[in-house]
Amino acid sequence: MPLPPQIIPLESPLKGVALWRVELDSIDLAEARSALSPDEWQRTLRFAFDIHRNRFAAARFALRRVIGESLGCAPDALRISVGPHGKPYLPAATHCHFNVSHSDGVGLIALSRSGPVGVDIEIVNEVRDLSTVSPGFMSPSELALWKSLCATDREQAFYLCWTRKEAVLKASGLGLHHDPCTVHVGLADSDVSTTIECEGTSATFRVRTLEAGRARYVAVASQALET
Repeated sequence: MPLPPQIIPLESPLKGVALWRVELDSIDLAEARSALSPDEWQRTLRFAFDIHRNRFAAARFALRRVIGESLGCAPDALRISVGPHGKPYLPAATHCHFNVSHSDGVGLIALSRSGPVGVDIEIVNEVRDLSTVSPGFMSPSELALWKSLCATDREQAFYLCWTRKEAVLKASGLGLHHDPCTVHVGLADSDVSTTIECEGTSATFRVRTLEAGRARYVAVASQALET
């Protein structure tokens, strides 16, 4: 069964990674609910507001549709488990790496068969005091450079760094259990490789920024090998 029109393929900047944008507010919620596992539905019900419940359900349904299309199985037949730091995976298809992110009605899904992958998307609708947040996730060199920028350039640099770092940490499977200040991705829209060291092991990830419709800040990271 072809993917619904609300799930739109994107051109990926990383080899071996496929990407889709999802218009979450246009997903059929009755169909979405029928495909979710009991655990996913319970997670949906924890959200306080309908709009957040609906968007979470739509994102999980879209993820199941994309994976099911790739593996040739029904979306509701997939058994998705969660790793020790919260990253979902498929016990029956460990070669199929995936990740999902959503913000303000727009979702992003990444799929890779060559290595772990992570995505992050941020749609900014309000002004925040970024100076109180930056020290908690930027590396020392990133923070020093960010503080040197003029006020008009700081927002873009902040969210470029934020989404890229989130994508890398999600790809690693560690998420924010790992100190983001120890991961360097820079503040520019450029092709960057960064290494994460944890518990005596290390892994290197490539991270790129891309366009995804009205989503201004979008990043994808992958451990996929480039040839």
